[in-house]
Amino acid sequence: MKKLMAAALCLLMMAGCSDAYASVTNKNETIFKVGNTTVTRGQLYSYMQAQDGGYTAINTAMESILNAKVEITEEMSANAESTMSMYESLLGESFESYMMSMGYPSLDAFKQDLIMNEQASALTELYIENNFESLCTTYTPRKVKIATFADQESAGKAQAALKDGKDFAEVSETYGNTGSKDSIIYTTQSSYPTAVTYAVSSLTEGMVSDVIANDNQTTFYVVVMEALNPADFKDEAVSAIAGINTIASDAMLKAFAESGFNLYDKNLYDAISKNYPDYIAE
Repeated sequence: MKKLMAAALCLLMMAGCSDAYASVTNKNETIFKVGNTTVTRGQLYSYMQAQDGGYTAINTAMESILNAKVEITEEMSANAESTMSMYESLLGESFESYMMSMGYPSLDAFKQDLIMNEQASALTELYIENNFESLCTTYTPRKVKIATFADQESAGKAQAALKDGKDFAEVSETYGNTGSKDSIIYTTQSSYPTAVTYAVSSLTEGMVSDVIANDNQTTFYVVVMEALNPADFKDEAVSAIAGINTIASDAMLKAFAESGFNLYDKNLYDAISKNYPDYIAE
C-alpha cells in the first residue's frame, strides 16, 4: 500500500537549487543501538538521503500543498475509514502486520495516505472546474450511448430500430448489445476504434450513427448522440475528464508551481535529479 502515492510522483515540479548542503544538528548524537552497532543522527540522515532518493521530500511537500489547498472533509475521512475497513476485512488479523511490511510505521500513516489520495482527487476536480472550458476544447466530451454487437446483422437491425425511435434499453435487449446499456461521456481519450471517434465527432444531438465496424470487422457499433454541450452534463464531464491519465498530474504540477516549491540542499536535489529527472523544472 506504500505504492498508493506512487502515481503522485509524476505530479512533481522542482524549482532551482544552489550548491548548499543541509546540516544536521547534533549529528554525533546516538539515535539507536543494535547489538554492538551504534547509529548517530548524522549517519541516519546520510542513510536516508542515499536510500530514500527524494521520495520523502516529494511526499512531504505534496502533503503540505494539499493541506494548504484542500480542506479535509468528513466525507474524505469517512472514505479513508471505509477503505481501511475493507482491507482489514480482507486481511483479517494480518492487516496491521501487512501494512507494516509495506513500509507504514503505523495504521495512522496508512490512513493519512488514503486521505491524501482523497485530497488529490478533490484537487484534480477543482483544477478541472477552474479550467473547464479549455479542457472541454481539448477533450471534447460528448454524452452518448454506444451499442456493441458481435455481428453486423444484429447491429444493422438495432440501428434501424433506434432510427425509428425505439428505446435504447429495449433495442439492446432484443438485439444483444454487449456494451454499456447506459449513457457514457465520450472524450478524445476514450478507448474505442478511430471510426467510432470520428462518428461521435460528426453526429448532432439525437442522431443515430451508421453501423461502425472495427478494423478486423469483428465488432460492430451503433452510436446515439444525446448531448453535445458539456455544460448540460457538467458533473459527468468533470468526472470523465478526471479519469484521463494526465489530468491528475497536470493538476498537481499547477499546484506545485503556484506554491513555489524550492530545494536548497544539493544532495537532495541530486537524488531527485537522478531518480525523478522529469520532475525538475528547466
